[in-house]
Amino acid sequence: MAQVLSLRVSAPGERDAVALRVREAASRALALDPHEGLALAAQVSLEPTFGAWPSKNQALLRALALAPPDTPAVLVQRAQFLAAVGRTREATALMARAAATAPLLPWIQAAEVQLLVDSQRLDEAQRIADRAVGLWPQDPQLWLARFWLKIASGRPDEALAMATDRAAWPDAASAADMTLAAQVARAVRDRSSAGRDAVLGAYRRRLDASAAEAGGPAIRAALALGRTDAAMEFVQRLFAGAAMADGAAADGPAAVVGPRRPGERDTAPLFLAPGRKLRADARFAALMRQSGLAGFWRETGAPDFCGEAGGAAICAGLDLPSAPGKGAGPS
Repeated sequence: MAQVLSLRVSAPGERDAVALRVREAASRALALDPHEGLALAAQVSLEPTFGAWPSKNQALLRALALAPPDTPAVLVQRAQFLAAVGRTREATALMARAAATAPLLPWIQAAEVQLLVDSQRLDEAQRIADRAVGLWPQDPQLWLARFWLKIASGRPDEALAMATDRAAWPDAASAADMTLAAQVARAVRDRSSAGRDAVLGAYRRRLDASAAEAGGPAIRAALALGRTDAAMEFVQRLFAGAAMADGAAADGPAAVVGPRRPGERDTAPLFLAPGRKLRADARFAALMRQSGLAGFWRETGAPDFCGEAGGAAICAGLDLPSAPGKGAGPS
């Protein structure tokens, strides 16, 4: 797992070698104990996700079946996968289990806060964030989750204060990232056309530079600013050039959990509670078909949005059942 985490900072030319070391170490561990949870989690982390939904689902179900119950590293990966395929309720419940089992891992607490924010369960998110920030005030992932919590709960002034107070910046924060966060908070607060355009332009430049990791924050910001058109533009940019359809795997040796392979795309922001207008756009359905998600849902059960207002019509257009299912396997 240490090697898995090192993939996030490995140079592109080193990643294949690191992935090989992960596989070798996991194989040795599992030869000694076929139920060793961290080794199973390490193996799953190397499996592609985007465009390879069925195989990743099966790999996760196998790891869940073999690992000791409530192994945090496996639960987190399962939760992130469920969020990526639009099953946010199941994802949030699993992340809560992981957080209860590993209460001293800040990134798991941050992930639980973000999932609660995405579901608009803001009071619950605030309680967890308040407790966590007392322990890890400078953790980057927790800082981001708290920032989006303040944006989602109508407190852009507080979000702006987080971004402009250098003493409150997270560890290893860049001035450019904090400047953009401040722009987002001001634009949400002021609702001026110029401010919104400036934020969206900044994210366009990041995506133009092939910074795929900017796609999720760009979609969140566009939805927070009420710019569904821009959110759809960012979704299309996010998907452009990624592995699409027919279960094709993305390239590179990393996965949704921890570091990302070059062809991976973060699909969880497409299923945010405030994204109903985004999902009503005809282009959304086309992207779900192209990415293989529509086919995955037909095999395993509908995503959460099929049960929301207006969702049944979208799901009917995708030939999905109208009610959310849990056919992806046990959680």
